Amino acid sequence: MLDGFLVAGTVTVEAGALGSLRIAHCTLVPGAAPSLVVEAGATGETRNTGLAVELDHVICGSIEAAPYLAGITVRDSIVQGALEAPDLVVERSTVLGTTNARTLSASESIFTGLVTVARRQTGCARYCWLPPASAVPRRFRCQPPDAAAATTIRPTFTSTTLGEPGYGQLARATPHEIRNGARDEGEMGAFNFVGQPRRLADLEARLHEYLRLGLEAGVFFAT
Repeated sequence: MLDGFLVAGTVTVEAGALGSLRIAHCTLVPGAAPSLVVEAGATGETRNTGLAVELDHVICGSIEAAPYLAGITVRDSIVQGALEAPDLVVERSTVLGTTNARTLSASESIFTGLVTVARRQTGCARYCWLPPASAVPRRFRCQPPDAAAATTIRPTFTSTTLGEPGYGQLARATPHEIRNGARDEGEMGAFNFVGQPRRLADLEARLHEYLRLGLEAGVFFAT
């Protein structure tokens, strides 16, 4: 387990009969080199066929994984770069790059790059934003609904530069279908856990409830 680390380099999982790797609340600084590499073994005993990799509340760059491991789960995280994995689970995350996987189960996530899945008979994509040309399993309430809508219903970010206050944050101009497109009517992507749409709605309701007659109030965002 890696918990609470800042890694300015590559985390490499060497070949072997390993069980699991959990990376939580870490930043694997995105750069030219991959942030996470799972090496492929030469024989069955060294191919990590039982290895399960989990990223939870992580910022990282590209991920390259061997085709033999049990799978990779990305949860409440930002991946800035290409994501290469065998069996892939992505929940409430933002992937700023292309995704290639053998199987995919995705929920409440944003994929800005093309998503290509080899086996599309299993898995699904639910409440996600994906480029229209992506080859994925069956879609359920995903955006955009068709290629024509992709020009207007698309995510925009306050910043995609690591270190800036609005990194990975959906911009205010992002369409309602994305800002409220998650299963709980929250926003898709890595900041779903913040509950921003619900917090804003509650604040506006309370402001109007307690304002004196003739006064108006507004909400102004710092970032």
